Amino acid sequence: LRPEGAAGEEGFETKSSEAEQAKSLIAARAVAEFVRAGDVIALEGGTTVAAMVPFLPKERISVVTNSLPVAVRLRQERAGLPVTMPGGWVSAVSGNLCGPDAVKRLALIESSACFISATGFDAKRGPMDPNPLEIEAKRALAERARRVVLLMEGSKWKRTSTCVTLHPRRIHVVVTNAPPPPAAAAVLRAHGVRVMRV
Repeated sequence: LRPEGAAGEEGFETKSSEAEQAKSLIAARAVAEFVRAGDVIALEGGTTVAAMVPFLPKERISVVTNSLPVAVRLRQERAGLPVTMPGGWVSAVSGNLCGPDAVKRLALIESSACFISATGFDAKRGPMDPNPLEIEAKRALAERARRVVLLMEGSKWKRTSTCVTLHPRRIHVVVTNAPPPPAAAAVLRAHGVRVMRV
């Protein structure tokens, strides 16, 4: 396996320009609610998660990320924050580090909160993404997090993808700009997931 995305998957830059205002609102709320001084936070490489960077404190937190685009934004906008990255393969589509080396390193790091996003959401199975290698890295980031926060831009509720990212029982909070469809809401409720609207 190699880290390229699924056929037709859009790159990070293209996705970043979609629904920018909604992503910004979601990101700002996530930071305000779940980032505190002294925290170690984990940021995966989705564009809604990357939108958190301008809202992060300028000091007194540390960041773990497997995303080169997120790391670059942190360097440009929050240069005072310590940033930890794993090794691994670099996805030509997303710029995320993945593969066995990345997973091994990420699985050792504890965080106060892990922030993830997803390509879509299946009402029966939860958040979904197209690339199995990148999903493994997301799961490793979430594994030792005290809280897992899923950032869902509203259009994602209407989409699915090829692989389950994380079972809903591993998610603590969803931050979104649109209500989940009834079936998705029922699954989240059954697993005690809090849904926050912006």
